[in-house]
Amino acid sequence: MDNWLNKTKKPKLKPSSFDRLENTCVHQIYPFLGFKQFTQITDDEIQEFLNDRSEIISHSSLKKVFDALNAVYKIAVSRKHIDANPMGTVTLPEDNDVKDGDVFFFSEEQIKAIKQEAVRKYKTGKSVYRLGWGFILILNTGKIGRAH
Repeated sequence: MDNWLNKTKKPKLKPSSFDRLENTCVHQIYPFLGFKQFTQITDDEIQEFLNDRSEIISHSSLKKVFDALNAVYKIAVSRKHIDANPMGTVTLPEDNDVKDGDVFFFSEEQIKAIKQEAVRKYKTGKSVYRLGWGFILILNTGKIGRAH
């Protein structure tokens, strides 16, 4: 993979694009797959790796990992280093990132904790949060979702 990165990709990419790709390889791929023989990594291992990483990194970072692995394996197949691209049967895990417009609701316990924190006072009696009562107003007027 390092060979592909430095000999195939580096001459074709702008320095900033190469830096991002190199970062993806060094920080996301090498620590988890770098100790294995490239030709011995199976599609199942890659799928498990991607599934595990999907719980930790953003979907856009995961897609960069997926694309880098797919590209390096395509080159390896075309150069006859391996017979088949294991990425052919690997699927990119679903994007579970929060989207704009998604609605989430506070539980009753969360609402209680927010209210308690919003009205918390220093030992002197002064409110910790200048706008604490404003948050309580918002919670009670439905501008912040509540589970029904």
